[in-house]
Amino acid sequence: MSEASLMIEAPPEGVSSRRGFVLHTLRHRPAAVIGATILVLVGLGAVLAPWIAPYALHEQVGPVFGHPSWSHPLGLDDGGIDMVARAARSSSGSPRRSSRWRSAARWA
Repeated sequence: MSEASLMIEAPPEGVSSRRGFVLHTLRHRPAAVIGATILVLVGLGAVLAPWIAPYALHEQVGPVFGHPSWSHPLGLDDGGIDMVARAARSSSGSPRRSSRWRSAARWA
């Protein structure tokens, strides 16, 4: 048996489906639960960004390069635009763009 084949983990005995394998992994590996939680939170943030972003994407809300404060936790950029709004809005476009690329690739 080669060394590479010893490193590959086989699914546990009694697990016959992909769902069973995922549930088994989540039950027995705390790091998998933490990773799945982070992925779900990032996904929810991206989907809900238009409703949770405090300002419009290009709305100047303060001075240029404003320091972080309670109203602007990440501060302001070179246009006086809130960085939280920019981060939230930039992540919300990613799922839509990727779905467009997938649908375009299907027809190509």
